[in-house]
Amino acid sequence: MFDWLTPAPADEVRKRLTRLARADGARGRILASERLARPTQQLERTLEIKGLGQLPAFRVRFEQGGNPTKGGVRFAPDASLAEAERLSLLMTLKCALAGLPFGGAKGAVRVEARQLDQDQREEIARAYAHAFADVIGPETDVPAPDIATGPFEMDVIRRTLNADKGRSRAPVTGLPPETGGLALREGATGLGGWRVYQRLCESGHCKAHPRIAVQGFGSAGSAFARAANQAGAVIVAVSDSRSMAANRGGLDIDAVTERKRETGKVGEDGDPGAIVETDCDVLVLAASGDVIDAAAARKLRAERLIELANAPVTRKGYEALDARGIESVPDILANAGGVAASYFEWRAFGEPDAPDESALKAQWKQVMDKAADAVSALASRTGQPVHAAALLFALDQLDPDTRQLAVS
Repeated sequence: MFDWLTPAPADEVRKRLTRLARADGARGRILASERLARPTQQLERTLEIKGLGQLPAFRVRFEQGGNPTKGGVRFAPDASLAEAERLSLLMTLKCALAGLPFGGAKGAVRVEARQLDQDQREEIARAYAHAFADVIGPETDVPAPDIATGPFEMDVIRRTLNADKGRSRAPVTGLPPETGGLALREGATGLGGWRVYQRLCESGHCKAHPRIAVQGFGSAGSAFARAANQAGAVIVAVSDSRSMAANRGGLDIDAVTERKRETGKVGEDGDPGAIVETDCDVLVLAASGDVIDAAAARKLRAERLIELANAPVTRKGYEALDARGIESVPDILANAGGVAASYFEWRAFGEPDAPDESALKAQWKQVMDKAADAVSALASRTGQPVHAAALLFALDQLDPDTRQLAVS
């Protein structure tokens, strides 16, 4: 966990916000940053699970303007209240930047998910729903899948809370299609990241046909790689937690996907950590948090980063990137496609008619384009790097006097 001498992860985000807001001097931005000083709720409860004993469980929420809070639930061995606070703060900024009517939240259960069978997953998800039933609901706090959770766990929470409280609307998103999920949600985080990149290209912030390395080949990383490859980008390297595959001439993404499905690895060998030093135009960070600190930033050979994972760059890492002139598209913009798709699922659930997926996809694209355009314009106008402009725009969106929703 986190040593008491080490700054809390959320405080590192707050330091960046405070520094940017005060340097800018806009009163609305300063007040918005001050309102993020503490979450609305920090909840820690214990789940009693047969065969596993007592598992710590967490939920942290930042309410905004009376809207529901939104954020995933992960099963992770390093889960903590401090990390949940950081991620919920980032989700608050993300929803604001994207113009969605949500505050931010995050939940977690401290457990090694790779050792769980299906019955244990169901029991943990049900216990989590019971433990936080006082806050979870369609108009209060709406969980979604995260690390090591998916449609199965979300449907368990839905069934548990509907049975408990007789609700007719789902208190979660990321559901299976047969119980209210949308096809739009599949791969939305990675697809949104690629769309943001393309939009930034139109305003001169990137190369149109880049050579790309992708760290992390889960749902987000693989969706990004496939979309980029289909659009003409060359994927020169990919990695997962156990292996790495590289080819300067370009990887066959279909073959990599099939190898991952059959063997659980993207490559036969190779140090997965070495991918951050790949010679490429764009390095996509789609694995985990705190990957790029100051030391790692000094070793990068990429011209640009795209943050599909949450908080993959530390505060000192950003300082080193800025010193080297390496641009980074931050997580609150690059991975907003997932929560944007979740918004449309949340809104459509319970409607009498089946949703028009093509119309929703068009609206989703508009949300992503509007966010990318706003950040790009602010970066150009102020001379700030994209990662800093994204934070400033999110603060604008948290100010009731300047906020503009991207959806109705």
